[in-house]
Amino acid sequence: MKVIYFALIMAFPCVAIANTADELENVVNSNIRSSQAEDVEGALGHVHTQSPNYLSTREILNNIFATFDLQYDLIDFVFVAEEAEYSYARVTYRVQKISGPAFQDNEYSSLWVFKKEKGIWKIWSEAPLSAVYL
Repeated sequence: MKVIYFALIMAFPCVAIANTADELENVVNSNIRSSQAEDVEGALGHVHTQSPNYLSTREILNNIFATFDLQYDLIDFVFVAEEAEYSYARVTYRVQKISGPAFQDNEYSSLWVFKKEKGIWKIWSEAPLSAVYL
């Protein structure tokens, strides 16, 4: 019987990590959908309000959405880790211009950092890894 309890206790971290990975991927997908819809408030709703990038993100999104019509596609999502108050994922997405001035279509890969706000995972920051121009 002790072996069963030990196995159950050891399995719980895996379940928690799987749930975190699913939650983070949902945040990424929702953020991409909001960007596709050019919904600044929707996109910002996925960003932690205490993030050092919160205000600049609003300004950048307003400028991009006013200038371009872009297509955003998630290419890859890889959960990396969860520790203490942060979680991490490598995200690769494609951005292609539909209309607007000169723009270089690209596939962008970055490490996203997430932090919970009121019990919900939010985007805290993003560190670029690579950009491939199409």
